[in-house]
Amino acid sequence: MTRTPGRSDRAPRAPPPGAATIRDPSRTSEARLIRRWRFRASHAYRRSDWSEERNLRRFGSLARPHAHTWTVEARVVGRVDAETGFLVDLALLDSAWEGLTADWDGADLDSLLPEGTVPSAEEIARWAYLALVPAVPAPARLEMIAVWEDEDLGAEYPAASFQHPPNTGCQ
Repeated sequence: MTRTPGRSDRAPRAPPPGAATIRDPSRTSEARLIRRWRFRASHAYRRSDWSEERNLRRFGSLARPHAHTWTVEARVVGRVDAETGFLVDLALLDSAWEGLTADWDGADLDSLLPEGTVPSAEEIARWAYLALVPAVPAPARLEMIAVWEDEDLGAEYPAASFQHPPNTGCQ
């Protein structure tokens, strides 16, 4: 008998007792779909009702227009449809996103967001979440939107709930 290197003659091992197994994917708990979109746009941290001096004092050099390659991530949860293998129609989700942001690539976000909105990652995530919630048909649901200005700075809306560790005496 010829042996293949790295293979065993033994039968595959059974999962450990208590381990979850998938027998029928249509009967499993919820799945999460993560969809990302990217665009290049500029913004400035500033409030239109403040003076230039006050904006510069509060936001520093970021009060002046600067550009990023933004990444937006939508997380949709729900049961996988047994017939299609999807939990949401990607074309529908993409179309909803494009309808909201068709003019964003290469644009100044300050002029595209509602008046008075400081175009921070937090505000853009909140705005996008509230705008996309109705576009995700039940039984799927939009769980969260994350917006990344760059690889080091992003925000999620709504914020994932978590519990702080017990007080260890450290402040």
